[in-house]
Amino acid sequence: TFNFSPDEVVGKTDREIFHDDATIIAFAGRNDIPVTGTDSLMESEGELRDGSGKLRYVKTVRRVFEDARGHRLLLAAGSDVTDMHRLFRNRGVINKLLEDIIGEADPDLCVRRTLETVCRILGASRGCLIRHEDEGTKAHCVFEYAEPTHAHASFRMLGRTLSRVRGILENTDDKRTFICSDIGSIDWSGIEDWHRAALTLDLRAIFLSNIVSEGEVKGTVAFNFEGIDHTFTDNDISLLRATTRIIEVIIARKHAQDLIMNALAQAQAADKAKSFFIASVSHEIRTPLNSVIGFAELLREGGVSKDQEKEYLDAISSSANALLMLINDVLDLSKLEANQMKIITAFTDFNALCREVMLIFTFRARENGNRLVSDVPEDLPELDIDNIRIRQILINLFGNAVKFTKNGSITLHVSFTPDPGAAETGTLRFAVSDTGIGISEEDQKKLM
Repeated sequence: TFNFSPDEVVGKTDREIFHDDATIIAFAGRNDIPVTGTDSLMESEGELRDGSGKLRYVKTVRRVFEDARGHRLLLAAGSDVTDMHRLFRNRGVINKLLEDIIGEADPDLCVRRTLETVCRILGASRGCLIRHEDEGTKAHCVFEYAEPTHAHASFRMLGRTLSRVRGILENTDDKRTFICSDIGSIDWSGIEDWHRAALTLDLRAIFLSNIVSEGEVKGTVAFNFEGIDHTFTDNDISLLRATTRIIEVIIARKHAQDLIMNALAQAQAADKAKSFFIASVSHEIRTPLNSVIGFAELLREGGVSKDQEKEYLDAISSSANALLMLINDVLDLSKLEANQMKIITAFTDFNALCREVMLIFTFRARENGNRLVSDVPEDLPELDIDNIRIRQILINLFGNAVKFTKNGSITLHVSFTPDPGAAETGTLRFAVSDTGIGISEEDQKKLM
């Protein structure tokens, strides 16, 4: 029993059976004979080293009785419950790790704690998480825990050859897990650099398991036993596989957190852009309003010719329509956020559109002492464009030019180049230039 032969136990004292002082003290303490009483059963559990020197978890049942001569004797029976004890211990470890996942906000800290906890439970020298990139051609050791006596070395010593761990796993039966209790039995052909690392680390046993997410191998979990022999039991393998799944959950959680943070950043950027749009569009709203008010006052004062009166009324109408379109643009912002914005094209007289936009800014330009100049070819064909969007672009360009130009000129340049061999299509280019202050070099970088 417990790797002891009968000859090693019968007639022997505790010290002769157990060579470990701690075991002798603990075992002898559990087997003290009570001074009185004979009928009660006594139970205890604890660790002791068996005949091979391995720690065993033993449950003992004891009872005291008296023989015919009145001698008090102790009858004890022990059961090896090591596997059951490890099973319950492993369940406790897994439950604790799962609690950490729920309670700890930092996924990186969860991974480190998981590696450290499992190393200490199994007596492993090192645990690390390897991340694969570029379809497995590159690998990096992103987390590593090493017992203090093994902290002088690192899995990172493998450098670029660390990616070969994926090839090792692809040659296993399940293409996911590699378990070896005797490193000396491995065929190192083709992975000589790993052999050199194993010798440097004094590697005796190793467990490797792939991290899989969305059907792709994202990384590998590794646990090393360096300078100590280790035979992986079924309970060890169950714990290590469960640990791999736990780390997969942590990585998936981190990925979800990253997605949430990116979505939050995009939402904040969209909100900031909306606020900037509302702030910047305010002067665009004032421009047509000022035009309506200005030309209305000129008409109210009287003394204008019929031609001027028509020109002013046309300007008021154009400005009112431009104001309506600006309001529609504000409403369109919600469509952009909902990805419901549509481009609607129609054949448009681009010359007429340019004249209409320039008419809107006539009053404002005169106020600033500016002259509006049209460099638009008269022979432009009708163009199939979204005139609402093009109109808004022209209004924005003219609005900025008028705002930052004093006593100068503002010119609209337009050109249309038919595509070679295709008379019905071509490229429309338009630009607004002015003699104002221009855009600073610092702000120009923001536009690139």
